[in-house]
Amino acid sequence: MMSTEMRHNQRPPRGLRLRGPSLRTAIAALALVCLAIPLQGQLNEKTTTADEFALEPRIQPLTEGIGWKLLRLYDETGADVYEDFYFITPAGIDNLVGFSEESKAELWEDFGVGLERSVLDEETTRRVILVHKEIHRGLEDTGTVPELYTRHASVQEGCFGWSDGTKTESWDFDAWSENQSFDLGGNVTGDLSVQLPISGEATLEARYRYKSAACIPYKFELRETRFYGNVNVLGDSLLNVTGSIGATWSKEWLLMNPKLGRVNFAIGPIPVWIDFRLPTYAGLDLGFELSGSVDFPTVFSAQGQFDYTCTSSTCVGGHTFGDSFDLGDVTTSVELTATARAWARMMLRAELYHSSIVFAEVGASGFAEAELWGYYGNRCGDADGDGKNETVRALALSGNAGYDFHANLGGLLVPDKEWTWKGGRYFLGWIDLLGSGGSTALAPMMVGPAVSTAGDGVEYEVSMRPCYPYPDKLDFTVNPGTWNGNMSVEPGSSDPTKNTSEVSRGFSLPGTRTLKVTSLGDNRGVGAGTIFTRTLDVLPKPVTVTFPTRSDAYISESWPTTNYGKTTQLKLRAAKTGTRNANAILMSFYVSGVSGPVTDVKLRLRNNAYLLKDVKVHKMCAGFSEYYVNYNNAPWGYACGELGHWFNLPAASWHTLALDQTIEFDNTLFIDGNGVYTIALVSEEEDLDWRRIFSRESSYPPTLEVTYQPE
Repeated sequence: MMSTEMRHNQRPPRGLRLRGPSLRTAIAALALVCLAIPLQGQLNEKTTTADEFALEPRIQPLTEGIGWKLLRLYDETGADVYEDFYFITPAGIDNLVGFSEESKAELWEDFGVGLERSVLDEETTRRVILVHKEIHRGLEDTGTVPELYTRHASVQEGCFGWSDGTKTESWDFDAWSENQSFDLGGNVTGDLSVQLPISGEATLEARYRYKSAACIPYKFELRETRFYGNVNVLGDSLLNVTGSIGATWSKEWLLMNPKLGRVNFAIGPIPVWIDFRLPTYAGLDLGFELSGSVDFPTVFSAQGQFDYTCTSSTCVGGHTFGDSFDLGDVTTSVELTATARAWARMMLRAELYHSSIVFAEVGASGFAEAELWGYYGNRCGDADGDGKNETVRALALSGNAGYDFHANLGGLLVPDKEWTWKGGRYFLGWIDLLGSGGSTALAPMMVGPAVSTAGDGVEYEVSMRPCYPYPDKLDFTVNPGTWNGNMSVEPGSSDPTKNTSEVSRGFSLPGTRTLKVTSLGDNRGVGAGTIFTRTLDVLPKPVTVTFPTRSDAYISESWPTTNYGKTTQLKLRAAKTGTRNANAILMSFYVSGVSGPVTDVKLRLRNNAYLLKDVKVHKMCAGFSEYYVNYNNAPWGYACGELGHWFNLPAASWHTLALDQTIEFDNTLFIDGNGVYTIALVSEEEDLDWRRIFSRESSYPPTLEVTYQPE
């Protein structure tokens, strides 16, 4: 199918004196599309290079400068029939040889660039205009088109300025099978077998413009190419790789470059041809830390449509495809770590004259990869939080496959440009090569306390080890019993709250528990069955015993020989110069039945009058007789030490207790088990009034509350 459309702008080219008939200028079309989704490997390298295919005999380079080239194009009718053309980019205008300043200014205008030429957009810098050498020289020298080309004037309707045109061509295509053996050195060998029947229909639509002088085309520019059509792929592949070296390799093969067809036409004396090719590549990327061997079979099918349009600077479009991957039986033997990725891509390419001059292509690549991940060591986390890293190991094989879409532009005088659109991704399988649960480096960590108390809740943080290589969210269980919390983590998340999960529960009975966190794997089953265990010692619930006062009394400096052991109120007052004298309070307690370490002690007193503050507690190393002790015979010389201010507050913030409230002193530092304990209370308060505490003879006797952990 072929169609031609033209639109004309009837404006004479600037600066030319047109006297005579004409010539038809070159037009060409290019660009690409197709979709072939072969085998394995993901493409990000340069798609093609100018030296991949030798220049064909119909093209002869003559000379070149910065941003321009002069090429001779031979007609198919014979080696002595040719035309010479300048291929010019904006970067080459000022460097052209044989062009007047007026002609250079016209070229800037042809590119749509005014006087401001220091900064050009990307699309303009990548444009190429063809100029017929002989016609250009005639216009430069005499202002007329050489007589030789005037016979072509009648074939064009546009006599002045730029005109537009379109060429359209369609092809049916199908291909191919390939077997490839490779030897990359370093004891690395393998085989790549690809069976990939592909069929479809592609249509190329080239849109161009040309400029005429006196109805004779002498300038030409390809503006854009559109590719659309459909493709069907059904194939399978087998990758085998064996290696025994710590290194990486990458290699690509051009499997074939069949020419699907050629569009030939002429614009006056200018021969124009566009080749339509199906270059097909296969590649292999390998990496080994020690050694490994992998057989990795895949089956693939895809059907769909595509439609892309490429200009000098970009390719846009879309595709709709249905596809599927399937994985055969994977066999492997490795000593430690190996990775292998095999890929293939098929591109639908349009070449104006030759790929080294102008080309555009679209296509697709398919890949399959096997990653063998291994670990052994103790630098992969402290799973129970005891301050010591565990030694863990892992050896696991995972397989992935997928495909991507690509577009590339390149050729004469402009750098190649490429795009990749991500296609489908498929997980093919995961295997723990150390047996179910054998890869301990893939088990979750469970960081938290090693000791708890019966009846109290215990909380742990569950996360994956730092060396865990997979990013996807996974679920886990915690045993024994039922635990609270989110039973999943997402190792690859940038949100730290998703990397760790808090779980909790309580144990009502004492004893040693074995806690087990088991990975259920992610949605692909990766890591499923790996287990981490740790122990938790559940201690009996602490026991609190309240002991009554064994004896109490207060002593007075004012009445140093008087005993106050039977009073219901114990008086306390600080010493002061003058007539005021000090009072102190003595107490003793008998602690018994404590069968474990003391964890907490509280001395509870009840205030009877005024506000009480500035109180200190001393532990006495000698006892006293409740009904005999007085100020003169009190055991002051046997003080063992100061317990500290009430509530351990500093002197700058003495606590004041309201009237008729309970006072509580922490005596844990001096009550450490069974025995008789004697204490003295003194005050530094400067108030003249008495401070009164109820005694054991009252309705609110002092008590000593001792809490211990049973053994």
